[in-house]
Amino acid sequence: MKLHVAALTQKDEALLARYDAFFESCPNAFIQQSTDWARVIAPLGPDHPYFLLCEDEMGPVGGLPLYHFIGPAGGVLTSVPQAGPLGGVFLRPGQEGNEAVFKALFNEATNLADRLDCSILTMITNFLTNDAGIYERCLPAGLVFENFTQWILLSDCVKDGHLNISGTVGNNVRASHRKGVRVRRAARGDFDVWHAIHRRRHRELGISPLPENLLVGLLSGLEGKGKAWLEVAEFEGEIISGCVCVRHRNICDAFIMSMDSRFAHLDPNYALTAHILENLSLAGGAIFNWQSSAARSNGVYNFKKGWRAREAAYSIVSKLLKPIDPFLALGREGLAKGYAGHYALPFGLFDAPACRRFAKP
Repeated sequence: MKLHVAALTQKDEALLARYDAFFESCPNAFIQQSTDWARVIAPLGPDHPYFLLCEDEMGPVGGLPLYHFIGPAGGVLTSVPQAGPLGGVFLRPGQEGNEAVFKALFNEATNLADRLDCSILTMITNFLTNDAGIYERCLPAGLVFENFTQWILLSDCVKDGHLNISGTVGNNVRASHRKGVRVRRAARGDFDVWHAIHRRRHRELGISPLPENLLVGLLSGLEGKGKAWLEVAEFEGEIISGCVCVRHRNICDAFIMSMDSRFAHLDPNYALTAHILENLSLAGGAIFNWQSSAARSNGVYNFKKGWRAREAAYSIVSKLLKPIDPFLALGREGLAKGYAGHYALPFGLFDAPACRRFAKP
């Protein structure tokens, strides 16, 4: 099988249309692998996107989005730009595990990183196809960070468009409804109200809120295509929780869910989640990806687990093309600031500089 790989930029309009058509034909691809994602995050970088398209005699067989970012210690080429990215390589249905396609894409990615004078080339593996082993074989890794996500197979918990979970989750959903919580698709003007909740909740948790222009970009750029939307829960006419969802065909991500903690006793996130899952099932979705949690021991992890969520592993694999001393010299805070919104190196490297494999607890 003869393979050809082209590295496309946003100026290559005709070939990008071919990439887009191929992406749309892949039901298990992630929205973060699309050219739409590049347009959404354009105000945040600056990142310079490249879209690798691998073709055989039958047409496109594999794709890989990459983003070039230059920080204070040098350039990185990554498939992990901004919050919530997934995927890496996506393949023509039936070609999952085709190592030759991975090799062809990774060879071109390495050549591109060299041409761009990058210090680090970073890829993220696919939790659905468990392809981390292929990445490590085809892209000799300097560093590996093992992470996990939690995801729901909708047929496990929704039947005929109705939630099919008993026990604590089912009881809390019904209780939330009895207490007066109602869920609906957000209307014009609701975003600002919910985003104030998001900012306040993240301050309470001691973490940074997601950039407003990222969330606005998602909704303004993708809602009209049915690929992003905001669901809100309200009580007595007041918005008390919400979730931004992003979807490509089979897979929907809970991009960010935030609740006004003053209304926690109403369990709005139970009513909100049930509404999202039921409507997603009716719309033909198959998978709801919760994304990761800070640790397996926390309440967020256990909340997701209660919805029959499955845990799946994925890795962030980095090939070191130059010495990384300039990156380490920045220190943990300097690296986070200088490469904000980008994965450059695992922070564990500052505690264990000789280690090459790290994992979330």
